[in-house]
Amino acid sequence: LLVAPLRYRPNLDGLRAFLKLAWPELSDLQPLLRLRVLGGTGARYYWGEAELPDGVELIDEWVDPGPHYASCALALNPQTVIEGSALKIAEALAHGRVVVSTEAGARGYEALDSAALVRVSDVRAMADAIRELIRAPERLREASRCAQSAAMPWSWEQRGIALAELLESMAVNR
Repeated sequence: LLVAPLRYRPNLDGLRAFLKLAWPELSDLQPLLRLRVLGGTGARYYWGEAELPDGVELIDEWVDPGPHYASCALALNPQTVIEGSALKIAEALAHGRVVVSTEAGARGYEALDSAALVRVSDVRAMADAIRELIRAPERLREASRCAQSAAMPWSWEQRGIALAELLESMAVNR
């Protein structure tokens, strides 16, 4: 699964790079492999006239990503540059999914040491990482089990607790 509104140019560029550099090898290895891209409203406009490769589905509207995460094996983040926050990673982990991401796409998660976040140097290297997960389904299942706990530091609940503790310490120290 790739949750990536294509109106954001780095998402579009990342998808194109993934489909060019990683998808052919992966779909040859596993012809039944599917990639669903939640591209957001107007995704087909941003994608353009180019045909999507076999096995790739582009959702061209806003949808609740929850059911899509529930039905996928893993999430992708093929960013080559990121100008904002890497919310895709926190969202995928919170849904209990392993994320295969480029180092650029995992910016902000340097302190996260979890099997649920597979970092690779670039988009081309994503194919090797995904291939290894396909060949070791028990590793994928084990990494998926720790995904939600890996996301806890970025959860609203944890941030709220930290804020409440800060406010309480300020009130006590007054």
